[in-house]
Amino acid sequence: MKSSLPSTKAERLLITGFPPFHGHPFNPTQRIVEAIQDGTLSVPSRFDVFASLLPVEYVAIESEFTRLIDDFQPTLVFSFGVGHSGALLHLERWGVNCDDAAVPDNAGVIRTGQEIVDGGPSQLPATIDVDALHVRLQEQDVDAVTSDSAGRFLCNHLLYYGLYSAQSQPVPYRMTFVHVRPLETSPDVLPQELALLFNAVEKLLECLY
Repeated sequence: MKSSLPSTKAERLLITGFPPFHGHPFNPTQRIVEAIQDGTLSVPSRFDVFASLLPVEYVAIESEFTRLIDDFQPTLVFSFGVGHSGALLHLERWGVNCDDAAVPDNAGVIRTGQEIVDGGPSQLPATIDVDALHVRLQEQDVDAVTSDSAGRFLCNHLLYYGLYSAQSQPVPYRMTFVHVRPLETSPDVLPQELALLFNAVEKLLECLY
């Protein structure tokens, strides 16, 4: 993992993922973070990168994300979570000010129809140009689509909270969220699945401007 000390590079990129949670005993986004940390997954040299896991907990995720922002002071934030089936990558356009999921977080908390930020806007747009990014990914033959719904669980919570929090920064970071489809985890298939995912993430970061 690279240092969070001041850098001469133009862009400071924070990448986050999640550990396993209810219904997902294997989380491919944890592998993304670990692969960046150990150098298995390469990041373009123009970025000073810091990769970290965030807790799958409504309360703890906010304090940990805020700590990462304060310590690393990123200009870009790419958060990954497992979710949608279908395409390998789903690029999220919106964060919605609502927690509403029947699934408990890893602290056992269930939220129904609860605002993430009291009185905040009903939704906030991603501040990375998702549509332009999608076009560049198509040119690279990456299996990616855009999405207008990040769900109502921790992925959406993080996206909305992160977008809202950016507004109070002296220099607001840009942010979006990327959902990764669940991977086949059988021992004879998982290595190929992870190789495909890592290649897609590398191209995603190469396309990021």
